[in-house]
Amino acid sequence: MDTRDGPILLVEPEPKRREIYATTLSEAGYDVRLGDASTMNEEATRARASLVVAHLPEVGDGVRVCRLFRTAEETRDTPLLVITRFDDAYVREQIVRSGATAILMEPPRLWLLLSQVRRILSRFADRLGHAPGDRPARDVTSLYP
Repeated sequence: MDTRDGPILLVEPEPKRREIYATTLSEAGYDVRLGDASTMNEEATRARASLVVAHLPEVGDGVRVCRLFRTAEETRDTPLLVITRFDDAYVREQIVRSGATAILMEPPRLWLLLSQVRRILSRFADRLGHAPGDRPARDVTSLYP
């Protein structure tokens, strides 16, 4: 799948947080598309997403969704940043083992969300087909405590 400069697919079931995360990422210069956990694979493929940021509130569903995402041929190479409310080492390990690229604890500080997005996109730049510096350069982290 060619993901060069593809959008970020944001999967957040809570409308207020979805709006906050989408606005934060958009203001930082990212193209953001909204998605749903039940159709995340199809949406990521259709949008040619460079990254999926997904809030997966239930452990069992989160692990299942990560496994399906990671085993699907179309999305197995797409980075997946998971937001979860479970601050338990075992649960975090299960989420990573099931396919998450990185995890943020809910609710993440917005500067940390942006930092993780930049880090992941930079780390996967060669796989995504662009140089690490090709992503948006607008630094808005100072706007968010």
